[in-house]
Amino acid sequence: MRILAIDLLNLFRRNWEAPDGNTNGVALLRTRNTIDRFRTGFDVVAICSDAHPCAISFRQHIEPSYKASRTDPGPQFGDAHQVALAQMGEAGFTVFVAPQHEDGDYHEAEDVIASMCVWACHRGHSVRIMSSDKDLAQLVSVASGVSTLVDIQGPDGNVLDQAAITAKIGIAPRYVPDWLALAGDASDGYKPFPGPMSEGRKRRPGIGDKTAVGLIRDVLADEMWCAGELGARPAFAVFDLLGLDDAYERDPPRLTCGPSVKKILRGHGVEAAARGLALATLRRDVPIDFSGLERYA
Repeated sequence: MRILAIDLLNLFRRNWEAPDGNTNGVALLRTRNTIDRFRTGFDVVAICSDAHPCAISFRQHIEPSYKASRTDPGPQFGDAHQVALAQMGEAGFTVFVAPQHEDGDYHEAEDVIASMCVWACHRGHSVRIMSSDKDLAQLVSVASGVSTLVDIQGPDGNVLDQAAITAKIGIAPRYVPDWLALAGDASDGYKPFPGPMSEGRKRRPGIGDKTAVGLIRDVLADEMWCAGELGARPAFAVFDLLGLDDAYERDPPRLTCGPSVKKILRGHGVEAAARGLALATLRRDVPIDFSGLERYA
């Protein structure tokens, strides 16, 4: 079975914020048109959504700044989103809404999609995710190293498989959480490893995307990582290599970054990487029954 999984809030908000999107149901019409445009060849369209645009994510307990910088689209958008959800169900699409997390707040649509991908892959189904959220790249995978089991497509129609994501970012999809744990995600409002304050009280950049990729590549190339002697996640193993560089002289050093990056790593510590990893890693155990999708098989 081929499943097209729609990140509804991501797609609907893009259309809402486009010119004239928030008038006369234009955003809903554009959203439906996009889904209809790309649904050919799929057995089922699964609409995955946050419970509400203002639903508080459990990730805000980990980092209060999480998504705090995003603009508030206002109550009109929230009402329009609920109408869109209802109309998607009436149109015959299968709708999955993110449930409450065990702490009382909410999972997010990305967690629903991640859990659906796990469910689908265990049963030999394939999933194409429609979203522009880079967090979801971590789900992209292949079956038996040959055919794509999960890939991702932007609303523009550009499809990224495992090879394309690896080429674009510089690391395999499964390491995307480690990359974000080190580099942060500006759209989600977290930066685990910011730079120091300058004399003008401005924050220097800190560890960015390219530097984070370089750190992960250093881990993946290290013989201790390959031998399984370091931590399970590259974001943590970076600190093992940092400690080895501090303790033993080695030419070349295990980490190829400069002294300023090493100072930032030491300053914030592995705890910052742990928080970043908790924010970036999608939950794959959301308590939703996806078995109803198999009636389309």
